[in-house]
Amino acid sequence: MADSRERRSAWDNGTKVFHWVKKDLPPHVNPPNRLIPAGKAASARGILTIFTAFCDDDALDLLTLESNRFMRQLRRSKCKPISVSEMRTLVGICFYMTIVVSPNRRMYWWAETRQPTVTNAMTVNRFEEILSVFHVNDNGLMKGRGERGHDRLHKVRPLIELVNRAFKANAEPETFVSVDEQMIPFKGRHGLKCYMMKKPKKWGYKVWVLAGRSGYVHRFEFAGDNTLSYVGSALPVGKTGEVVLRLTEHQQQGSYVFFDNYFACPELLVELKEKKLNATCTLRENRSRKCPLVSLKEIKKKGRGTYDFKSDKDGSVLICKWFDNKVIMVASNIHGVEPPHMVQRYDRQKKEYITVKCPSLIKSYNESMGGVDKCDMLMKLYRNDHKSKKWYKRIIFHLLDLCVINAWLLYRAADAERTLPLCTFKLGLAVALIRSERPVLERPPVVHGAIKSTKSVCEDVRYDRVDHFSIRDTEASFPQRCKLEECTRISQFKCRKCGVVLCVTGKDGGDDCFYLFHHR
Repeated sequence: MADSRERRSAWDNGTKVFHWVKKDLPPHVNPPNRLIPAGKAASARGILTIFTAFCDDDALDLLTLESNRFMRQLRRSKCKPISVSEMRTLVGICFYMTIVVSPNRRMYWWAETRQPTVTNAMTVNRFEEILSVFHVNDNGLMKGRGERGHDRLHKVRPLIELVNRAFKANAEPETFVSVDEQMIPFKGRHGLKCYMMKKPKKWGYKVWVLAGRSGYVHRFEFAGDNTLSYVGSALPVGKTGEVVLRLTEHQQQGSYVFFDNYFACPELLVELKEKKLNATCTLRENRSRKCPLVSLKEIKKKGRGTYDFKSDKDGSVLICKWFDNKVIMVASNIHGVEPPHMVQRYDRQKKEYITVKCPSLIKSYNESMGGVDKCDMLMKLYRNDHKSKKWYKRIIFHLLDLCVINAWLLYRAADAERTLPLCTFKLGLAVALIRSERPVLERPPVVHGAIKSTKSVCEDVRYDRVDHFSIRDTEASFPQRCKLEECTRISQFKCRKCGVVLCVTGKDGGDDCFYLFHHR
């Protein structure tokens, strides 16, 4: 008898044999989840400094170096070499265009619709010239198809690795993470482009993303990437299960991982439990490993809120079938069905809200599975919708936008009093990238009017100590009050770069307001 039990509990040819019994897992209380900045992001104060924790000088140097190299490969001898300052300005202008949207990119420079923030920073011809050679890798090192070392994502590989490292270094791993797919919209020609019928953007690149409950992306990889390494597992989890194992291989023990039925199987839950990772997922019925749950017809007869569950004899996996609007199947290696929670649902027949019983593991899944979806929502608000037939440009701008989203989430997580909306954050970042650490054009097409409040001046521009000079405000018909806090004097001068009216003479022999405004 003992020998037969050992044989039943053993794995046959690497496949676990599940023995289902009517037994619940012990009740479990979820710990709190926090997004904590780390590395450079932990000490960052301003909008620009926290963004440079993700897209630092190394990234700008890479863009500048490879764009100049591609310009030489095209033999554009008449084109002026690109500087790091120009590349920084171009990225800022691209961010600005996602907030102040125009039907045509050249309209930002037209006389009728011009935007001084853009036109004073770069000419339209120079902008399009740099954009036409936008590159992040050397084409001369690219291997052809069939050659050893061929990389489908060679043109964007350095940026993918740099961004993944930055995401990992600038935030502590969250307790609750989810794995899901993300789409990069693209309709051009490329081998990695796929079609997903149920997505809002049906054509594009599919990206596997590990995101926290906050929406912060901790790690990602491209579907179809031929350079991904195989993650060894004791059980056959399939190709989709390997995606979850790869993305969570650096996750701390005791973390909670959530994913949908595209990746899920009972063997994957067992494998994650061996790695001391708590996992909950939806499950397809043909992957339930013959778990004897109540049939679809019977559970519908019992009505809404009915559920049935079974667990493996060793308590490694629990599978639950629950009837809400339709029947869904959820599996977990940590959460059970008890204690059930009461949820509100709308009954179309009674035309009123009713109370429905919901198992505990389904409540936990609904609370933590939306991390990637939240990131998608934030990306869609101000996406860089750059039109180009060059497939790699779409990926580059997507990764830059992803850096902005992560920087904004960390900016708010570092201080609870920071309630800056994403729109204001990205606009401030764009202006900081355009204006900070660079001089103003000698003859700007449009002269900036005086700014009414110091709050509208980005701190990264205000304290950069580059090209701040006092000039007479010729546009004002009469002198204005100094805009520095606690100063009531009248002045006819303003800062050439910031556009703020300030005193240039000190009171009672002290420092003048112009000096105090530009120094911390």
